[in-house]
Amino acid sequence: MAKTGGSSNHTTYGNALNASGVVRFLDHVLQVNRRQLPEGVMPFPVCIWGAHGVGKTQLAEQFARDRDLDFVYLAPAQFEEMGDLIGLPVIEHGRTAYRPPVWAPLSGKAGILLLDDVNRADDRILRGLMPLLQYYGLPGWKLPPDWFIILTANPDTGDYSVTPLDPAFLTRLLHITMVFDADEWAVWAAREGLPEAGIHFVLAHPELVEGERTTARSLSQFFRSVSALENPMADPVFLHTLGNASLDSLTTAAFIEFLEQGGDRIPGPARILGTDNFFGEVGRPLYQLARKKPEAAAAVCRRLVLFLRRGQGLPDSPLFRSNLKAFVMQEVLNPGLRFALLRDLATVEHPGIAAVLQDPEIGRLAL
Repeated sequence: MAKTGGSSNHTTYGNALNASGVVRFLDHVLQVNRRQLPEGVMPFPVCIWGAHGVGKTQLAEQFARDRDLDFVYLAPAQFEEMGDLIGLPVIEHGRTAYRPPVWAPLSGKAGILLLDDVNRADDRILRGLMPLLQYYGLPGWKLPPDWFIILTANPDTGDYSVTPLDPAFLTRLLHITMVFDADEWAVWAAREGLPEAGIHFVLAHPELVEGERTTARSLSQFFRSVSALENPMADPVFLHTLGNASLDSLTTAAFIEFLEQGGDRIPGPARILGTDNFFGEVGRPLYQLARKKPEAAAAVCRRLVLFLRRGQGLPDSPLFRSNLKAFVMQEVLNPGLRFALLRDLATVEHPGIAAVLQDPEIGRLAL
């Protein structure tokens, strides 16, 4: 089985995909599994590899929820003995039988059994899991029809306390590797209501989301803490304490610097397109920030494009068109950035955006 080396020299299996790519892969495997059920072919389990905090577990849970599937979470590393997996032996009619463990799904609608951080389990437990992966059952119990097994695993290198998986285990699985994608995280973060300053910061510095302690998960935790502060920069020392509680110190320092230079004064895309004071709320703050941190302008452009691509409830008003045109024409956008923005806007189907792109002044800037 081929291995793929990640950006941090981590060894993983399968192609590296962002969250949307992993979901598409899971949907395809689920469809194939269901098609083969009437033929008596056992479903294919899928193992999602990836660094810590990238969102593997949450993706599997959300995948089940979005498809109205039952979901059972299991952490094999917590098992101390085979009875935790197989069940307890009992004597029935003079013969030894097994009572299924309490977590085992035995009936109900279709669902997903998640074996989380599987390669953190003891080697003895891993060997006991092999029949479950191949036959979707163990002595005394069997998964109901239309159940699908997903596993998650960390890279099998010295960076993680994991048990190596041998070829006999690996070849029972389909493999995919999940990697962080700043654009996808930004869309998710906006949906979760995380602060705009945090979203702009990550889009400006995606390279920071690869530290030992700085991950998508720890950043999300930190930004939730920040959102509870009325004015984060009113007490920079406390903000520094909050940051270092979950992030690498370099990331904490970079975020505080981002706020000090005005990163918290840039509104979100809905406000950018809806304010009746564009210069005061958008133009001036972005100009002041981008003079010190040029990458911030690119981050705000990216955030705007991602918002427009979602296309949910976008107006087509004179104010929308006027503000979008004003944003594109800002002097703080260098020609390369403006061209990239116009190229991305051209991929969004919306009459107001199309009208702005056809504006003669915009056309002259694009030349």
